[in-house]
Amino acid sequence: DSDDLCHPDRLAKQVSYLEKYHEIFMLGCRYHNIDEYGVKSYSRNLPFYRGRVFLERCIKKGFYPLLHPTFMVRRFCLEELDGYREFFPIGEDLDLYARMRDRYGAVFENLPEPLYSYRRYSASLTGTSNPAKHALVRVLTHYSSECRRLGKSDPLSDVDNLSLSSLPVSQSERLVLSNRIFVLSLKNLPKNRQTRRNMLTHLDSIFIQDGYHPQFAQPCVVVARACLRYGEWKFFVLYLFRAIRIDARLTISFLLYRALLLLRS
Repeated sequence: DSDDLCHPDRLAKQVSYLEKYHEIFMLGCRYHNIDEYGVKSYSRNLPFYRGRVFLERCIKKGFYPLLHPTFMVRRFCLEELDGYREFFPIGEDLDLYARMRDRYGAVFENLPEPLYSYRRYSASLTGTSNPAKHALVRVLTHYSSECRRLGKSDPLSDVDNLSLSSLPVSQSERLVLSNRIFVLSLKNLPKNRQTRRNMLTHLDSIFIQDGYHPQFAQPCVVVARACLRYGEWKFFVLYLFRAIRIDARLTISFLLYRALLLLRS
């Protein structure tokens, strides 16, 4: 990316690794986060796996298993898949990872050496992206992948733009997808108590209707954290248990983090 920094040996090391391990189709690397002034904030350890199961889990939950600017892929894969789908406003890499997995069972790795500096700050594209747009990408990428794996036609194969209205799906399917996007786009709760209660009640109805979807783990933690802040204890316990049911490891990490903050204060 234009404002990031690349280690001088990164491309050579990635090419060398791919030439050595022919079973690896996609390769990234560990990286440092830096601010707008180039000051390193922390290093990010990305998974060092050859596991297809982990890649499948990433697609289901909307996690990015590789940092896109460090992404290196075998050329024949891009040619057979016709490259990126350009109607994706963001997240075109997650869609490509999903199509790689569905076509090749693509195995990936991240080099353990930090060979890239990724600039993150409030004015960057990542920092200013609309949460609803990210949610749309995550939901439709997963839905598209599930259709392909079930032998159905890809609902995104003939569309010109990424939107619910352009999908060739039934009204009931569109409602389910819309509910998922709403849940995933949640970053906070309204300050007004009645509005907040109405939103939480609406969320309940979505969970009852849509079940415990794999992508809902992070939103459950977000809602639980917000309920804790506003003193909504009933909903805090409810969403905490929902998060544990979907992804116990993520929830335990959240609880340990909160406990650490309490100890520090």
